[in-house]
Amino acid sequence: MKLPRAGPCAPTVADVPCGQRQVLAARFKVVGGREAYPGQYPWAASVQMNGRHVCGASIVSSRYVVTASHCLHGRPQPSLSVVVGEHTLSKQESSEQRLPVVRTFPHEKYRYPSFKNDIAVLELGGEVIGLCSEWKRGKQADVLQRVHVPLVAPATCSGWFSEAGRRVHIGRGQICAGFKAGGKDGCQGDSGGPLVTDEGGHHTLVGVVSAGIGCARPNLPGIYTDVHLFTEWIVSKTRASRGGRGDRRS
Repeated sequence: MKLPRAGPCAPTVADVPCGQRQVLAARFKVVGGREAYPGQYPWAASVQMNGRHVCGASIVSSRYVVTASHCLHGRPQPSLSVVVGEHTLSKQESSEQRLPVVRTFPHEKYRYPSFKNDIAVLELGGEVIGLCSEWKRGKQADVLQRVHVPLVAPATCSGWFSEAGRRVHIGRGQICAGFKAGGKDGCQGDSGGPLVTDEGGHHTLVGVVSAGIGCARPNLPGIYTDVHLFTEWIVSKTRASRGGRGDRRS
């Protein structure tokens, strides 16, 4: 799924071409990563409950973001909002915009606490007016972080988990990414955030941060929801919402 990109702080989403980043100059809880530049990942968003960051998300259009279904468990829709354009969680920034979540679409086949079909669409109560910017703060990062991890074949991934004494099957609809030695990974607060590929500066959303055992441990890579398998589902939810249908959480 192609991602929005930005020119120098695009004033409206209509001015934002798809899939390229905006870099201005030098900063979620990623282990072994580096601070992102402001505007480097304009599609990254923060899902918040009563004003506190709980999960990441990816902007897929001016009124919709994609996150993980498990991020919605025990979090009623009226308490949720999405902040876009945020670079540092502890600061009120001129680039950020807070939008209420007016409708949630957890995948119909998702069952908590499973991580199968761990994907959701959130409808926002307004349009994103500029895609300028994830986050570093002790246990949970305050400043948006980035990390590069390789994709790992399902059989190899399951083998690594087995070596660590864990029985984990990477099934259809899931992606494994990380290093056998560990050291780099997503962590607490990153759930729902984007896994993207970069081909010649063009970014494509391929995964949603879903699950892991600890953070950045040897033989325990991260597990992501495979966005490619759910692209039609995502589109169907945005269309259904525009038609006035969908599940509203309360």
